[in-house]
Amino acid sequence: MKGCRSCTHWKNLEIDLDRIDPATANLHVQIGACQRHAPRPGATAAAAPGPGNLETMPWPRTASDDWCGEWEPNFQ
Repeated sequence: MKGCRSCTHWKNLEIDLDRIDPATANLHVQIGACQRHAPRPGATAAAAPGPGNLETMPWPRTASDDWCGEWEPNFQ
């Protein structure tokens, strides 16, 4: 089944959500970091507007049952 959990770029952070992942045997959905595309510098709410006030955003967090459509399966 397609989902972040089976992508080579997804790193499990082992944070459980309060719902069942339909592709697993009654296991909870987990949160992970999508490392498909490197984080890019961007303005954040904490940074004052202006040139040079950019911060690198962290890897985006996704749920194990999310799917972007660009996945590469992590099957051995």
